[in-house]
Amino acid sequence: MKTLAAKALMLLTAAGMRLVACAQTGFAEAVPAGLAEEVLLSGTAINGFRLDLTRFSDPRPGSVLLAEIRRIWSQRAAPIQRVEQDGWSRLVQVDGNTIETFEVRPSTAGAGTQGRRSRLRKDDRVPPPDDDWMQRALPAGSRVLNRIGHQDGERHMTTLVAVTSASSATASQELTWALAQVGFRGPQRGSPSFEGEGRAMFLARGPEDLAVTVSEHAGQRAIVMHWGRAKK
Repeated sequence: MKTLAAKALMLLTAAGMRLVACAQTGFAEAVPAGLAEEVLLSGTAINGFRLDLTRFSDPRPGSVLLAEIRRIWSQRAAPIQRVEQDGWSRLVQVDGNTIETFEVRPSTAGAGTQGRRSRLRKDDRVPPPDDDWMQRALPAGSRVLNRIGHQDGERHMTTLVAVTSASSATASQELTWALAQVGFRGPQRGSPSFEGEGRAMFLARGPEDLAVTVSEHAGQRAIVMHWGRAKK
């Protein structure tokens, strides 16, 4: 379903949705000296975990950076795995409730290396998302493929991906009605999908906003709902 997720992200981005990044906290250790990183996510809450994610470009060869990361991580007792996949060289270490990755590949802009670093750690303090209303709003018989609740800074967000055998028009009508029952209002308009015609709806309920897309996918209709609310 990676293709579906990519299509959904592209459609939501084209519709003007924003991804919110927050300041870096507690992710500066265990990094090669002189590595200049761009913070993409910092302490983002996702389904009971916290995710830190950075990316970087560096003039040094990837082998040098990997060797330095291995040296730093070797100070921990946990084993280190190396994976080669799709042109990336990746180191992975699972240490207790934390999974850390460091991956590099030759820069696509010329000399040097580009890469990413991430840390995913269990956090029982992350509250479960209050988003059952999203699933109840789906047309009867829909199948949920994924649901992710996360928090960036002061904003709570949930993304739900589902498929239905209902037509695009029927799915849109049922979603509009069901969401209106729980207080969401706003304009809706036709929007080109990737394999035919689809619909995009942009709704609000007080401080909450909701973007919904319905598009063709492999003989069914894909429904993507992206909800956000400022932290109380």
